[in-house]
Amino acid sequence: MGAQALARFGVPAHELGMIMGIALRFMPQFANELAVVYHAQVSRGARLSNSPARGVRMLTSLMVPLFTSVFRHAETLSAAMDARCYHGGEGRTHLHPLRFAPRDGRCHRIHGRFGRLRRSHRLLAITNRFQD
Repeated sequence: MGAQALARFGVPAHELGMIMGIALRFMPQFANELAVVYHAQVSRGARLSNSPARGVRMLTSLMVPLFTSVFRHAETLSAAMDARCYHGGEGRTHLHPLRFAPRDGRCHRIHGRFGRLRRSHRLLAITNRFQD
């Protein structure tokens, strides 16, 4: 389904796509921040164990600095998007709208033929190697 198809049902497809893209982009950074906070707490002498009694204290000692860092990154991203005048999908224009032309089909067929020719040449080279 395209963005226009989802927009007919009232689903903000462009915004959902942006949210998913940002979330996927920041997952590795989130994991890295968690490791940094964990090692910082361990170096300060925090005992981070798996016992249920210390679980809440352990979570707060990790989550408070982690979410502070995450909110700082979100604020930086928000400022960067504001500086670039990002307003979502509304009013978005394209400099050169892309359309599929007949020459694109011809180029696709030529490219496919060259690919098949290259593969067959490689296959001949391999079989010639075994015949020697």
